[in-house]
Amino acid sequence: MRNTNLFEAIGEIDDKKIADALAPVPITKRYNWVKIASFAACFMVIIGGVIYGLVPKQENSAKIVTPESAETGEVVESSNVEQKKLLKIKEKISAAKRDGELSFVESVKLHNNSQKLRITVNTQDEEVLKNLLAYDENGDHIEIEFAEEETEGE
Repeated sequence: MRNTNLFEAIGEIDDKKIADALAPVPITKRYNWVKIASFAACFMVIIGGVIYGLVPKQENSAKIVTPESAETGEVVESSNVEQKKLLKIKEKISAAKRDGELSFVESVKLHNNSQKLRITVNTQDEEVLKNLLAYDENGDHIEIEFAEEETEGE
């Protein structure tokens, strides 16, 4: 395009259009909803992490007091299926002891850290001990301890 053609093209522009082009354009703030939503999501993740860290964690355990442990003050914490099995065996043996079926049993103890019942007996008769071991269905939950016999004459 030559200078003369350009001058004629510019000269034909309406003065109103030139004034409109020189006027300031109002700037409006537009928030993008994606930015707001992502900020809200990040904020909720942070708040959730803080709450999770502040809430005390509950262990999957229950304190169980059996009739025998109520007498002795022993409280047993049961945290898994094996502990519950041990408690059932202990209750059965203790009930049989009270009923006189297992009169040779002196004590039945379940230690919190142990996976076995420690049963103190005052006999070494194998047939009687087999009756005691019959309470243990798996055969690995009972540990027999023999009571010390008192010597006469001392």
